[in-house]
Amino acid sequence: MESIKHKRRRFMSVEAADAYEKARKLAKRETREGDTPPVLDEILDPSVPYAQERVGQKEIPLDQIVGMKNEGRVSAFGKDFLPLLKPDSEFANKWMRLYDAQIEEGLRDPIQVYEYMHQYYVEEGNKRVSVMKYLGGKTILASITRILPPRDESEKSKQYYAYLDFAHTHNIDFIHLNEAGGYARLAQLLGLPKDYKLDAEQEKQLKSEYALFERAFHEVKTEDMHLDVGDAFLLYLEIYDVENFLEKSGSELLGELRQIEDDLRAYPNKLETRLETASLDQQLKRRLLGRRQPLKAAFIYSRSPEDSFWTKMHHDGQVYVQDLMPYEIETKGYFEADDLDQELERIKEAIAWGAEVIFTTSPTMLRSSIMMAAKYPKLKILNCSLNTRTGHLRTYYARLYELQFLNGMIAGILSDTHSIGYIADYPFYGMISNINAFALGARMVDPQAKVYLDWSTTNHAMLEGEEMGNADLMYITSQEINPLIHSAKTYGLYDVKSQSYMHLAKRQYYWGEFYKQLLTSVLNGSFKQVERHGSESICYWWGLSNFMIDLVLADTLPKQTKRLVEVMKEHMAEGEFNLFSTEMIDQQGVVRNEDAHNMSLDDIADMDWLLDNVVGTIPDLDAFSKDARKLISRYGIYSLREQSHD
Repeated sequence: MESIKHKRRRFMSVEAADAYEKARKLAKRETREGDTPPVLDEILDPSVPYAQERVGQKEIPLDQIVGMKNEGRVSAFGKDFLPLLKPDSEFANKWMRLYDAQIEEGLRDPIQVYEYMHQYYVEEGNKRVSVMKYLGGKTILASITRILPPRDESEKSKQYYAYLDFAHTHNIDFIHLNEAGGYARLAQLLGLPKDYKLDAEQEKQLKSEYALFERAFHEVKTEDMHLDVGDAFLLYLEIYDVENFLEKSGSELLGELRQIEDDLRAYPNKLETRLETASLDQQLKRRLLGRRQPLKAAFIYSRSPEDSFWTKMHHDGQVYVQDLMPYEIETKGYFEADDLDQELERIKEAIAWGAEVIFTTSPTMLRSSIMMAAKYPKLKILNCSLNTRTGHLRTYYARLYELQFLNGMIAGILSDTHSIGYIADYPFYGMISNINAFALGARMVDPQAKVYLDWSTTNHAMLEGEEMGNADLMYITSQEINPLIHSAKTYGLYDVKSQSYMHLAKRQYYWGEFYKQLLTSVLNGSFKQVERHGSESICYWWGLSNFMIDLVLADTLPKQTKRLVEVMKEHMAEGEFNLFSTEMIDQQGVVRNEDAHNMSLDDIADMDWLLDNVVGTIPDLDAFSKDARKLISRYGIYSLREQSHD
C-alpha cells in the first residue's frame, strides 16, 4: 500500500521539490554550525517588565525579519530562514506546499510576529517567511505585536523612542534614522505640523515613493558610503525640495542621487578648515599670463546694502576685491534673495551671466546653495556659514571666538565686582564658542570672574534682578547676522552704572580679504588642489591669522590694558596661542579637553555646553521668539535643531 507520506508528496510540483533542494543546499553552504536565526525569548531579559502594544496587520519588509519568538523550530532553519531539514521530512512537505501555493495564487494569511527594536521575530509562519525569502520577496503581510524596552538614557533607547513618537504622531513607521534628533528634522523637511497624522492614502503614497527612493539608493550606494537609506533620505530632503518628491520616477530619483554622491559619501561629515594665506600675489601674476578673460564672480545677497548691515559688509568686500583686481576679475551682485525661490532664481541668473564662482553671502542660503551645487557640480559655489553636510559645497565664516576672548579680557580687567553680563543673540552652530571664549578671557585676568548669560532673542529675560549678580559691565552682541537688521546695532561693552556703551573695542570684518584670497586661489589653480579627504567637507573658518577679522582698540582704553590685549592678539594671529588649549570644566562638572591639547576646530564648532563660570543656560527652542526659532531651527546647534518641529 502506498504510504501516506508518498500520497502527500504526490501532489507536490517538481518545481517545488527542486526549489526546496536548491534552498537547502544554499542554507547548508552559507550556514555555519549553530548559525541559526536568533530567538527573541533568549534576547529579552526575564527580570525586565517589558510592555507590549498591538500594532495590527500590515506589510513588513522581509529583510527586517531576523529571528523567531521562541526556539521551537529554530534548528530547522539556517541563515536567513533557508531550510535545513531533509527533503523527505514533514517540514519539507509543508514548505513545498507553501511554495506551490505562493506560485499559484499567493500566500494570503498574515504571519504572526513580534517587533523589538526595529526587528521582527516570527511566532507563527516561519515556513512562509522561508519561502518568500527564497523567492526574493520584499514584503509579507504580518500581524504585529510590539515589545517595548524600558526607556533609559542610552543613545539606542533615545533613537528608538524618537522613532516611535514620530511613527505614532505622523503614521509613518517605515523610515528609520540612526540619530534621535533626525526625526524632528525629517518632520520639518516633510512639511508636517506637530500633530499632523497622514491618512491611509497619504501614507500609502509616501511609502510607495519611498520604496522607489530605497531602490535608487541601493543602486547608487558604494562601500565607502556609511549611511542607511533613512539617513540618505534625510540628506536628500536637505538638498532637494520635498514639494515634487511624490511625482518623481525612479530614474529621476536615481539621477538626483548620482548628483549628490559626494554628499552621501561625506556622511557623517566633519568640518575641515583650509587656510589659504601664502604668496597669493606672486601666484596670481604667473597664472594670469595664460588667462584671456577675467574670472566672473557673482555675489548673492538676502537684502540690499541699504536695508541690511550684513549685506553691506559683504557688498563692501565685493567692491574691495573688484577695485583691487579690476583686470583679473569681474563681479556682479544679485540682491533681494530672501526666500528659497528667490535664492534659486538669483543663482540661475548668475549662471546665465557666466559666473564661474558664486558666493551666497548668508547662512540662510545654505539649502539653495547645496541644491544648486548638486545640480551644477563643476560650478564653484561657496556659502557664508559654518554649518554644512555636503561633500562638495565649500563654506566660509569668521572665527569670532578669538575676538570674544579678547573682549572677555577687557571686561575682566575693568569690572570692579567680578560680575559681567553677556547678552547673546542666537545659539547658532559654532557660536557657543564665543560665549565660552569670553568667559575664558575674563577668567584669565580675574580668576573670580562670573559671566551672567542672557539672550536678546528670547520671549523674555532668562535672568532677572538679583540673578544678574552685581554685574557692573555687560557685553551685548550685535545680531548682525540677521538680514532683517537694517543698520549696525550698537553692541559691545556696556557700563551698567552710567547706562552707556563704553566704545572701547570695535569688531572689524575684512570679507574682501577672504574674497581676494579665494578668487586668487581659483585663478592660480590652487583652489582645485585643496581637495576633501574621506568624509570631510571643506569650511574656511578664518580669523586673526588670516587678516579677515580684527579687534580695533580705542585710545580711551587704559594704556596697560590696551598693551596686554594687543600682545595677546598678536600671539593669536601668529598661531603662538590657542585659547582653548587648556583643561576646562563645564556647568555640570564635566572635564573638557582633559589633556589640555589644542582643541580641534571640530570640537570648538560642536560646543553645546557652557563653562562653569557662566551663570545661565542655552534655552530650549520654545523660549525664543517666533522669528528667532525659524533661524535657529535651521542653523542652530544640533541639540536645538532636534527640538524643531515647525
